[in-house]
Order: sequence, then structure tokens, then C-alpha cells
Amino acid sequence: MIIKFKHDENKRLSKNFTSNEFQSHDGTGGFVDEDLLIKLQILRTQVGKPITVTSGYRSIEHNKIVGGEQDSQHCEGTAADIVIDGLKPLKVALLAGRIGFTGIGLYKTITHVDVREVDDPNDIDCWEG
Repeated sequence: MIIKFKHDENKRLSKNFTSNEFQSHDGTGGFVDEDLLIKLQILRTQVGKPITVTSGYRSIEHNKIVGGEQDSQHCEGTAADIVIDGLKPLKVALLAGRIGFTGIGLYKTITHVDVREVDDPNDIDCWEG
């Protein structure tokens, strides 16, 4: 299920996340996949620390501006780039894999997590950027 929201709506999406954290940075509002939100909340509960979403939904226009992939999961509302204070991106990636994220990207300062569709639920699409 997709949860839609307007720019600056600040709608509570789960115990620890609001829509403002996921909206496109160009002010167009956005949407988030419920499965992504559930997995992020599980991760948040497991680590016992806040998760900073540095990029959630991206409009197609904003995705072009930031140099995102043409078929970016961010544009589908199924991805988030995250930071957890005190945890290195590799540790976040390992925890995310155990929770069931199906796309995990490891970057210098952030971890990309997504819930892309895969043929085998045990498959994880991983990369380093």
C-alpha cells in the first residue's frame, strides 16, 4: 500500500516517522510504500536510536537534479537514504539485510535501503557507491 501526503503535511506515519521526513526536497510532497515504512520502524526499534532520512521520495524532476538513477526506487516511494548516529553505514546495511530490505546501497556517509520487487524474497540487491 502506498501512503500519499502533501508538502509540509507532517502526517504521522508510524511511531517514529512523519511524512515530512519522506517528502521530496523540491516541495512537491510525495508518498511512501507501507512496507518500507514498516521495515524502517523495525530497524528503528531494534537499534533504539533515531533514524535520519536524508532522502525519501523524490519527484522525477528532483531525482534528475540530484543525479539519481533514471529508474530510481526513490521515485516509486520504495527507498530511503538513512543515517543512524553512532553506526557506520556498513553496520546499518548488515542490520537492514536481516530485516528484509531487498535493495541495500552502501555509501561513505549513508545507507540506501529499499523494498524493490524481487523474484526470490531471499535475494538482496546490494551495491557500493
